[in-house]
Formats: sequence, structure tokens, C-alpha cells
Amino acid sequence: MTPSTDERGRSGDAAERAYQEIRRNISTGELGPGARLTEASLSETLAMSRTPIRAALVRLDAEGFVHLTPKRGAVVAAETTIDADELLRVREALEAQAAGVAARAREQDEVERLAANVEAMERALAPGGEVEQAARLNRDFHLAVAAMSRRPRLAGLIAGLYELPLLRDGRQLEEDDARIAVAQHRELVVALQQGDAEWAEAAMRSHLRTAQRALLARRTDALRRA
Repeated sequence: MTPSTDERGRSGDAAERAYQEIRRNISTGELGPGARLTEASLSETLAMSRTPIRAALVRLDAEGFVHLTPKRGAVVAAETTIDADELLRVREALEAQAAGVAARAREQDEVERLAANVEAMERALAPGGEVEQAARLNRDFHLAVAAMSRRPRLAGLIAGLYELPLLRDGRQLEEDDARIAVAQHRELVVALQQGDAEWAEAAMRSHLRTAQRALLARRTDALRRA
């Protein structure tokens, strides 16, 4: 018997819940690198059937959170197994595409909220401000641009990248890096305001390449000191 539309919808909702819960546990460190995940144990822990668990693990494997082996379950990926250069290239490709699409799909109020985000980020970097808050605003800015693309799957992939250790742990921006980011965010807001897809895509690509160089430089320094 073919599943009804409602049944397929409930299955998809359960898979999304399983995905979000497992990803959250990985991101918070509750499930550390090397932790073994089985459909049976996750089914019991999350109180749901194995089918959505299986779908969630396949998705997490595709995004690099776990290594999935058929019939043997999954293992939480270690940060050292994630190729930083490859991850950052993927982020650049996805976010540049999202920015270009967003320039055509954006609403005025969305652009205004982005502009407000930039102003708040600049205030956070002023004397007496909080650099950590600027880092959070930076992440929010990028996720907002992705959401403006009106492409949920693309936005979801970008959001997933920001939960990976390299980008999640890189949220503590150096102050100089954050100031450069503010100026680049301003340019991107103008490109989006004008609906210029090519400009928005190029601005995002240039911005991310600047951020990537800074991130990889900090990562290299940290490894040398370790």
C-alpha cells in the first residue's frame, strides 16, 4: 500500500526532528568525536522509530557530522577528519549562490533588518562593546542572507556548515577581522538593496575569501602553539 501524503509528511517531520536533535548533541559536545551511534540506541533515546533515525544519519553523513557505515551504524566525526580548505570552499560556493539568488528574491524589510544587523555589529565593536556579540551578529547576518534566497534546502546546508567545529569554534572573531567584515557586510547590503545579483554574489565571495584567510591563519597559529 502506498503511504498517504499525511504519512509521508509525518515521516519527514520525524526525520527532521531526529536530525536536529542529533546535530544539536554533536554541536554541544554531548556526543563527542568517535562516539558510536546506532539506529537502535538512537531510536530508544529519541523515542521514535528507526526509519527517521536512518534518514537523519544519512543526512548527517552527507554534511560531515558523522561517518556512516552500512549495517554498522555511524561514528561522530572528529574535527581533524574535516578538510578545512574543502569546507571553506564549499561554504563560499553555497553562500555566494545564496547571495545572488537573494538579490532577486529579497524583500525591502529583509534588507532593512540586514542593515540594522550591520549597525548593531558596528556598535558591538565600539569601545565598551562586546566582540563576542559581534561574532554572533556576523553569523546571524550570513544565515539571514541564506534565508532570503527562498531556497530552504540551500539555506539549510549553509546553516549546517555553521554547526561544524571549524566554523562553530571560529565564531570568536578577532576585532580587526570583525571590523573588516562590517565594511564588507555594508557593501553586500547595498548590492542586495539594488537587486544586483552579480554584485551580491561577487561581494559575498570576496568577503568569505577574506574571512577564510583570517580563519585559516588563526587555525594554523593555534596548531603551532598546541
